[in-house]
Amino acid sequence: MWSIRVACLVIGVAGLAGCATAPSLQGARPISSQNQKYGLAKNESIAKTDHMTQSLNEGQSIFYFQNQGGGGVGLGLLLGPLGAAANMKMIESVTMGDVEKLKGKINLNPEAELQQAASSTDFPLQLSVTQGDIKVTPFAFISKTNETTVHVSSVILFEGQDEQKNG
Repeated sequence: MWSIRVACLVIGVAGLAGCATAPSLQGARPISSQNQKYGLAKNESIAKTDHMTQSLNEGQSIFYFQNQGGGGVGLGLLLGPLGAAANMKMIESVTMGDVEKLKGKINLNPEAELQQAASSTDFPLQLSVTQGDIKVTPFAFISKTNETTVHVSSVILFEGQDEQKNG
C-alpha cells in the first residue's frame, strides 16, 4: 500500500514538473528567409467543391461546409451504391439550400484583410506571386456542425516553390 502511494506521488510530482516548465519559443527566422517575399495566390485545391462544400462568393475566398441531411449509414448499407448516391444527393440538396440563404450575406474579403494586417506589421506581402515567392492563400471557412451551431474559421495557406521545399 505504501509503495502505491509513493508511486502516485512520484507520478504526480513528475506531471506537475512537466506542466511547470516553460514552452520553447519559436526562434527568429533564419537569415536566408529574411529576404523571402510572399505573394497572394489562389490555391487550386481549395476551389474544388462537392456535395458538402461550396463557395459563398465569386472570389472563392469564403467556403461553406455541411454534411447533414442524408439518410444515414443505414440507407447506404441497405441500398448499396444507390443508397450512397441518394445520401449524397440529399446532403447536396441541404448544402445548396444553405448556400442560397447565405450568399451575399457575409461581407468578408480575406485577401483585403490580410493585406491590411501585413501592411501594419511590415510583412512582405505582394499583390501577386513572382518567381521564388511563397504563395499565400487566405480564405474563410464556415462549417455547420448541427442545426444551431456554425463555426467560422480564418485560414491562411502558405505554399513554397518546389526548389524551396527540397532545399
